[in-house]
Amino acid sequence: MDTTLSRIHRSVTTWIVLPAPLPAKCRSHPLMIGKMTDPFTAANTVRKKRTKWWREHIAFAYLVVIGSFVVVFLIGHFINWSLPRWLTAIGISPSGINLLLGILWCAVGAWGIRTQRMNPPWLILNTLCLLGGLLLLARAFSFA
Repeated sequence: MDTTLSRIHRSVTTWIVLPAPLPAKCRSHPLMIGKMTDPFTAANTVRKKRTKWWREHIAFAYLVVIGSFVVVFLIGHFINWSLPRWLTAIGISPSGINLLLGILWCAVGAWGIRTQRMNPPWLILNTLCLLGGLLLLARAFSFA
């Protein structure tokens, strides 16, 4: 004799699908619930997929890298070329422009040297930036 409660129990248990057991090293992990992955594994998987995609499109990857360098160089060159004219247009003297740009380049160079100590190409670039700033400061005070 089947009671209603036992029929409900049987129908519910047949619909529940339990996940496969986790390996022993993962079962005790507090973030592992069922087959969910932890954030590190998910990020690692996404990184591997992204790397695989870029490896399959190597010409496009080179184009993106070279294009980004060209764009950054052109923006920096345009600002460096036209900033003195903009500052002169608002009434700043040429020595004041050299003073402002010298301080700016020295600050960028010193910040870069301080933050990029272990990266030789950036260290050389930031040292040149610092030296360029010192040259502009010398021109502002008429030492050069």
